[in-house]
Amino acid sequence: NVGHDPLKILIDVSKLDYSVHEIHRYLLDEIGLEIEKFTHSTMLVLLTLGGTRSKVIRLYNALKKLDQKKAAIPISRHRKKRLEGLPKITLNCLPAKAFFGERESVSYEHAIGRTSAGLVTPYPPGIPLLVPGQAIEKGAITYLRSLVAQNVHIQGVYDGEIYVMKEE
Repeated sequence: NVGHDPLKILIDVSKLDYSVHEIHRYLLDEIGLEIEKFTHSTMLVLLTLGGTRSKVIRLYNALKKLDQKKAAIPISRHRKKRLEGLPKITLNCLPAKAFFGERESVSYEHAIGRTSAGLVTPYPPGIPLLVPGQAIEKGAITYLRSLVAQNVHIQGVYDGEIYVMKEE
């Protein structure tokens, strides 16, 4: 079974009313379970060979409490907004032209309709939301705002502004 590891469990938490950070803290406090990796909507749990059946049962019960909104944590005010899908990427120019060309820093609102001059990358997972040369659409900015509201670390955002190509 190439690519299959029975000791790793990927959990999609996108439909829960809590941020991934709140769920991570809850699982650590409630059952002492450390999360190996997480994104804004998934968590990778690593069980060990020395793990006990009772720990798996505690994980199941903790996830059930979260699903039933019975966990001892408040429902997040910054609940993630799940988007149906990000807009299709449209390049206005080659990435090198945008990255090495003249640029300016503008607020999110003023970036809509402009061309990205830098990478905007939420971490985790570390996959760029915007790349140089990409047309910046409202859907991408809406998604970016929801990540910022969840306190997701985003590289390429500076004091609420991003780099765009200077208009001629």
